[in-house]
Amino acid sequence: MKETIENMIDYIAGADFFGSIGQILLQGPADYPEAWAFVKSIFQNVALPLGFILFLIYFLIALVDKNTTDTLNIEQIFKMLLKFLVALFLVQNSLNIVETLMSWGTLMVNKVNSAGLSAGTMSGIADDLKALAAEETGNYGLMKSLGFIIKLILPWAITWIINIIIKVQCYVRLFEMMIMACGAPIATADIFLEGTSGGAIRYLKRMLAVALQGGIMLMIAMLFSSIAGAGIMSGAGFSEYVGSYLVFGVAACLLIGKSNQIARDWVGVS
Repeated sequence: MKETIENMIDYIAGADFFGSIGQILLQGPADYPEAWAFVKSIFQNVALPLGFILFLIYFLIALVDKNTTDTLNIEQIFKMLLKFLVALFLVQNSLNIVETLMSWGTLMVNKVNSAGLSAGTMSGIADDLKALAAEETGNYGLMKSLGFIIKLILPWAITWIINIIIKVQCYVRLFEMMIMACGAPIATADIFLEGTSGGAIRYLKRMLAVALQGGIMLMIAMLFSSIAGAGIMSGAGFSEYVGSYLVFGVAACLLIGKSNQIARDWVGVS
């Protein structure tokens, strides 16, 4: 019984509660060779040709517009050629640009991860809970231990759900980066028409936000591990102790759900 109770407590309040986040967030699309090869194939064979077609259409629209409004002169021709070269470079090298943005996100995760999750704080919480469990079960008496295991089922289930939700959000970020990489040439083709205020730059900003989201998620996890230990009431009973801990866990989970919007606010895109 003692081993079962301690294993459940370790799962509820162990150092690993958010520890797996760092491992997932440190993975990039290139860590999945088959999936990344598929992304590159879609980019080369589907998105890039469409991007060039859209780019040429936008160029012809701008050319016709300047011609019909009698504003086509040497200065305008020079500006259009310059924009043409910039847009051509952006569309053709959009995958390299996206890969660079993703590498910035990985760098941020590495920098945040270098501080390390507060494993000491988390294991301290687990040790406190084990001491309370031993006290409430009369040093792990049979009947009291059975009742205590029943008491642990709800917080164990809540912890399991929180872990699943967080892992889902981590992998959603990974999938989102892959999908955005696939469509980069199509999304950046309109830079010829709208310049730096158009959808192309907004798309690249969103891509950067998704990349930086990983670092923000990891920061939230680290803050949780630090604040949870300091915020739990000393001298509280087991139920109050676990309840306080899970409140912090749910709050961190909800904030991780908003990490994408936080990242977008950082880079200035809605």
